[in-house]
Amino acid sequence: MMFSLIKSLLPTRGAWLATLVLPIALLILPCAASAQVAYRTVVLNGLPVPGLDPAIYFETFEPPWINANGQVAFFARIAGPGVQFGNEGAIFSESGGLHLVARKGDQAPGAELGATFGSLSLFPQLNAAGHIAFSADLIGPSIVYGRNSVGVWSDRSSALQKIARGGDLPFTYAAPNFSVNFFQPSINDRDEISFQTFSTIQTSFTTNRSDIWLNDGMGTSIVAGRSTPSPSGTGYLGSVSSLGLGPNGHIAFRASETSFPNDALWVAQDGLITLLARIGDPSSGIPQGELRGVSNVNALGQIAYSSNDKLWIGSSQNNLRLIAKGGDPTPGSTPAQIFHPFAFFGSDLAINDSGAVAFQAHVQSPTQAFGSAIFSEGGGQLHLVAQSGQQVPGLPAGALFGELNISSLILNNAGNVAFVGTLTGNADGPAIFAEHAGALHILVRTGGSFETSPGVFKTVSSTGFVGHFGNQVEGAGKFNDAGQLAFWASFTDGSQGIFVASLVPEIPSASLAVIALLGLTFTQRQRARRQT
Repeated sequence: MMFSLIKSLLPTRGAWLATLVLPIALLILPCAASAQVAYRTVVLNGLPVPGLDPAIYFETFEPPWINANGQVAFFARIAGPGVQFGNEGAIFSESGGLHLVARKGDQAPGAELGATFGSLSLFPQLNAAGHIAFSADLIGPSIVYGRNSVGVWSDRSSALQKIARGGDLPFTYAAPNFSVNFFQPSINDRDEISFQTFSTIQTSFTTNRSDIWLNDGMGTSIVAGRSTPSPSGTGYLGSVSSLGLGPNGHIAFRASETSFPNDALWVAQDGLITLLARIGDPSSGIPQGELRGVSNVNALGQIAYSSNDKLWIGSSQNNLRLIAKGGDPTPGSTPAQIFHPFAFFGSDLAINDSGAVAFQAHVQSPTQAFGSAIFSEGGGQLHLVAQSGQQVPGLPAGALFGELNISSLILNNAGNVAFVGTLTGNADGPAIFAEHAGALHILVRTGGSFETSPGVFKTVSSTGFVGHFGNQVEGAGKFNDAGQLAFWASFTDGSQGIFVASLVPEIPSASLAVIALLGLTFTQRQRARRQT
């Protein structure tokens, strides 16, 4: 990217000069410490829906999902001629250009004729290849609610197809009567799709069970469930709860065992299940009843987890690292400030593929008995990102961070954090923030002015992006490694839209002048040689 920019500033056929200028530019450009925010409008309400009658238009949106290449997928409600309850909801994707993927009322691929989409997932996921995955409920003459009415679909093989459905093998249990529900699926860049089911099996008594599944393109298999033999060698797993699908096929989950009453954290890959930490086990650092937060799983098979006063990361019981604990001094603040000894960590943790962790914590100082703050290891060293009561960067003096009890923390593989924070002081309401090379930027805020199209500015009334929820792939989806974040915003005039904010490195004008001067000098010398 830098090479292309420098080459564009130099004379034609100056590529070889760019290779000489680039090392110089890297020495003189302090661009890593600064950035500007560029915005792209994906869609606005009132615009026509592609592929349908031109009179049919977008009405409202749910927060979008963004992949590694900056393409967006989202759920929207549409309106216009012939649109009514039952066909008003649809999923859209920018992969290959903005297009309709699935719509309520459409025939469901892979289902019997007359089985149509009755409802669609509000948060479809899109991987780097532009393949989408979502869950849906079906309606129709052959549909028995709770038995064959739910499933997962994807366009992983070009055309939209069914991945799994209640009532299909291996979901048909031995009991004659059962009901099953699917939770939000995840798709990673290897085109693996994971999802969790919750089933009620009715025999002479009622049994509830939950199972985690993985479809690798060759078939669907169970990863962990109530009847899975315990990895410890005695008994079976109990109820399981998925914590996410990782980039390399790791699946983290929480489950108890019949031989041990306390829940534990596990990581599964390629049929092998590894114990990470057991609640109540002193070696795991989680006292009984004190598991507060668990992160997604990264490319190394690691997850982060917190108790009231400790934060850990690891991939097994024998590979744990203590990140911070209550009573320790906090980085980037006064020496008297410490992580709060008792109510330390929040429940929202984020981890990237290099094993860096970002987290929310409560802090204590002589001037603040119970403050909240965000810390991150992004960039290689634990540092303070934001703290309640501090001045908000980019806003007039007196605009302060409010309480940072967040549920939307992201840490991408570039080591940058994004989150929703609350403003107080002479500013009010939520705002979306993102880091670039350690500097925090405000992307959009309630009450702020926002340009929705060239020359059209509106006042933001509400905003948000896909928050942290179970069984998701981190990094892609909310704030990608290129510094792009997709968000939804509504405005005081009643309009709304889907947008992408990009943190673009800003090259100082003095540095650009040096590069241009080198190019001009080269041009003049070339002319002088031709004249002699």
